[in-house]
Amino acid sequence: MRTLLLLLGLCISFQASAGGPRGLFVQVSSVPTGTEAWKARKWFEAVCSHHRTPGAADYIHDLVLSDTGDAHGDLYAAQLDLVDDYFHCFDNIFMGTVDLPWAGESTGQSRYLHGIMDSGYRWENILLSRKIADALIARYPMRPFNWYVTLEANLNYFTGSNAGGSGYSGSQIKEAYKAYIQQLSADLYQKRAGAVLWSPTFWNPYSSLDSATRTALAGAISNLLQATPRLTWLHFQDFVGQGSDVRCTATNVCSPWQKPAYTFTCVDAVAYYGLLATAIPTTVASLAVNQEMFLFGADNNGAFKAMFPADPVELDARQQCYAQNAVPIGTSWEIRWWYLTRYGILTANVAYPSP
Repeated sequence: MRTLLLLLGLCISFQASAGGPRGLFVQVSSVPTGTEAWKARKWFEAVCSHHRTPGAADYIHDLVLSDTGDAHGDLYAAQLDLVDDYFHCFDNIFMGTVDLPWAGESTGQSRYLHGIMDSGYRWENILLSRKIADALIARYPMRPFNWYVTLEANLNYFTGSNAGGSGYSGSQIKEAYKAYIQQLSADLYQKRAGAVLWSPTFWNPYSSLDSATRTALAGAISNLLQATPRLTWLHFQDFVGQGSDVRCTATNVCSPWQKPAYTFTCVDAVAYYGLLATAIPTTVASLAVNQEMFLFGADNNGAFKAMFPADPVELDARQQCYAQNAVPIGTSWEIRWWYLTRYGILTANVAYPSP
């Protein structure tokens, strides 16, 4: 209930002047179904009705299904039954496979560090992904689609001698990801040829890196991408949402709310885009930023955490910053936050306003 009230406090409609994301993620496992399915249909109907004018700044091309199956390898059939009604509203569909938990996360470990270094976890992920990919092809035998590598990464772990205090070197972390992505992207491509998209991120602000670290990071990323030629789209998360903090002026209702604090800004993403542009091989056909459209927040006592739609003023300014620096906005996280920042509160029987 607290999360719902907090959401209501930040559901402000806005009109972006610099264009929006080229594509949208949908977290399939979280898509509401049954009596709540109308909410998800609102998201997709907005795209179909208002964001399909060729040449328009807010034209949405791509849809990425971040996860399509569970930890047993079974498809999220009820959610897919809803989402695939709207495939015709997108130029490109990317299918992710599984967002597999890492057993050590209950003790504070990370799948992006300790998990990826465990060959058993890597192979469990790959084998489940193969099973889910086969199920997707059986479900959509005549529909062309592309692939998405669901497991993310903190690319800052690719440098240094003691990544995240784990005792693993950056080179070891990079080599583990290289082995994983080499195998998975080749497997998926062999099952159905298409583009393969990945959306890693950076957890450290660019300004915190010295010159030697920046050079080493670019070299490590280049080495991974050179070795994974099936990975052809790279839309990195700008981390503005994950690095944000909103404090509410009341305990249960986040309205009014204090100005968000940001650890990351457009400046970091622009700089990391420049670093990546020097590192990518010619096999990477699409390099763009995944513009996070949410905030993290809590009450003034830090008593609870929740996600909110992004501040529409900041989001608009960030989009303009990317445009001014020639950084393309790619497929962005995530469709529910995009809808709430652009169209406001979801209402069952009230039409959304035209942009």
